[in-house]
Amino acid sequence: MRPVPSAMCIDFCIHTIVQQVVGDDWSIPLNKFDLLNVVDVYAVARGYARDQVPINTIDVIGVVDNPGQVKTVPTRTGEKQVHCFNMTDGMCSIKVSVWEDMIASTIDMFEMDLQQPIVLILSSVRLHMFMYSPSIVTLPYSRIYVNPDMEEAVAMRQRYADVIP
Repeated sequence: MRPVPSAMCIDFCIHTIVQQVVGDDWSIPLNKFDLLNVVDVYAVARGYARDQVPINTIDVIGVVDNPGQVKTVPTRTGEKQVHCFNMTDGMCSIKVSVWEDMIASTIDMFEMDLQQPIVLILSSVRLHMFMYSPSIVTLPYSRIYVNPDMEEAVAMRQRYADVIP
C-alpha cells in the first residue's frame, strides 16, 4: 500500500457482507492515478511549512525537458547513483531525482528520439523541498511510466509534438 490522499474510504464492520459481482458490467482500472501537472506540484509545495516533510506521495505527469544524466553522489549510507533530469508541463519545470533501483526505468530516455516529446507519469513519488524550491524524488515503491498508452499522456504528447522543433 502507498500513502496517498483520498476522499474515498471503505469501512468494514462486523455486519459488512461482501458479495461476488457476477457478469461483466464492472471493471477495476489497472492503474488509478491522481495526476498532478507540474504547476500543481508547486501549488501543493506552497502549502507546506518550511521544514515540513510530506507524508503523502503524489502522482505527476509531465514532459521530459532535459534527459539529464546519471551520476554517483555521496550519501549517509555510502555512494549511490541518481538520475537527475527536468520535466515540465509547459508552465513550470521541476527537478526529478530517480534513485538506484528506479534508474532502469528512465535510462531508456537516452536512447529515445528526443525530437518527439517523452511523457512521464511518476507514480507514488515524494515532493521534496530543497533550498525553498520543490523537487521530486523516487521512493522504493515508486513507478515510472514512459510514454504510457493513457488518454492524459497521449493528449500531452500530441500537445507537445507541435512545440518541439
